[in-house]
Amino acid sequence: MVTWTDDSGETIYLKTFRISPDWRGRGLSIGLRRLLLTEMFKESPKLRTFRTMVDAKAPQLIKRLGLAVKSKFKVETMFLQADVEALTAKVEDQERSMQSTASTIKSFKHMDMKRMLADEFASKILPGRTVLDDTDAYSFSLENMKTLEERKCYILVDRSGPAVKSLSVGGSYATSRGVVCYFAIHCKDRQLAKSHLVLQMKHACGALGGGSVTFIVTVTDSSLTEDLASYCKASLRLKDLPYGGTHELLESRSLVLQEKKI
Repeated sequence: MVTWTDDSGETIYLKTFRISPDWRGRGLSIGLRRLLLTEMFKESPKLRTFRTMVDAKAPQLIKRLGLAVKSKFKVETMFLQADVEALTAKVEDQERSMQSTASTIKSFKHMDMKRMLADEFASKILPGRTVLDDTDAYSFSLENMKTLEERKCYILVDRSGPAVKSLSVGGSYATSRGVVCYFAIHCKDRQLAKSHLVLQMKHACGALGGGSVTFIVTVTDSSLTEDLASYCKASLRLKDLPYGGTHELLESRSLVLQEKKI
């Protein structure tokens, strides 16, 4: 079980929760989550909000905690696979073909925050004023953007106007089955979204050099998902893996009132 706090200790996020198949069906999931919140109250007296990202098809487990949970927003995830050398050539070709858009996208700098704080971006592009690192949700702030930088995330923003119109946050991790590269695209414009996708994949391929790679792509605007999925298969020749779907950020602000029940 993995958790962390945000908003100066006022919010707790539950990220990863796994139970061995041999121990499932015995009430451990609910019991351990209740224990977690009880202990967190002891360690963080400012705790007010509980958040977790879940499969949108199965939010009932979190709701069984007895908290008044509401949905903050939903995102779509795609799982894709490719040969790094073959993909490198394709993303370089695609970058050249979309140069007018791709050339406006640059690595995030602290000076970009002023343009990112504009309502056109912070409220209209970011879901719930939240930045995603994979499916980890961070409240949008300079402090948290610095945290993502410290985690060596690859962060891109466009500089095409007075307000930022798009943001992507990428990273990678190793598994027993190989390297997984992930990135979340915060955007409502199709061409900008494709440009972020190509530039994030180009960066990942450059870091890996060769072999096979699995991508997890999170899209904050569901209206772009089908178009991006088709683009990945038709133009980049990526293999679609059957693990994606809709995820939902659930939030409860009733922790103080429910403390005795937990």
